[in-house]
Amino acid sequence: MNAAAKLYLLQRIDTGLDRHEQRLRELDAVLGDDTVVREAAGGVEGAETESKAARRAHQLIQDEIDMVTRKRAGGEKRLYSGSVMNPKELQDLQDEGAALERRIAALEERQLEAMIGQDEADGAEASARDALERVRIEWTQEQRALSAEKVECETDRARLLDERETALMGVSGAEKQSYDAVRKHKRGVAVALLKDNICTACGMTPSAARIQQARSGSELVKCGNCARIIYVK
Repeated sequence: MNAAAKLYLLQRIDTGLDRHEQRLRELDAVLGDDTVVREAAGGVEGAETESKAARRAHQLIQDEIDMVTRKRAGGEKRLYSGSVMNPKELQDLQDEGAALERRIAALEERQLEAMIGQDEADGAEASARDALERVRIEWTQEQRALSAEKVECETDRARLLDERETALMGVSGAEKQSYDAVRKHKRGVAVALLKDNICTACGMTPSAARIQQARSGSELVKCGNCARIIYVK
């Protein structure tokens, strides 16, 4: 195996390692991130607050209805008790009773609206709780799957690191230095396969002389366009 072939093998291993390292970084960023669960829980808290407010509003109206009803009952008791003989006072009691009746009717309309509002708020809270439960289940399943993927990814990375150590045994110091220098400046890709006389990294065709040198395998040859080491199978 010539130098370019050895470095091409090393490149394939390093590309795999880069891919696994990137994926592990992505996994570390999402594993344990329960933002979606906390957002759903916040939705429940908001819905619960709205529901409590609706119940309080309903109860306040009911309390006022009870108070006005008691007041009306007291007025009616005085009106029909026979204890009030003054015509003006009797008329005042009748007028007050009528006003309280109208007040109760208005309050009952408000109470109906409050009941509808409470039903809607209670429904929204129930929906939010259901949504939270679904999110928790989905998040748990996703976290379990991501954890399993991380284990598999770490296993593959360890295997590739072993393969890299083996591959490096056949690479000279000078070849490794050249490889590292190109890889550093070419976004991690130091070696490009030459296919149909075309550099698969940049899509250009090297000169005939470079292609011939690369085919001979006697020395490392770089693409005249992208400056990557070219390898011919």
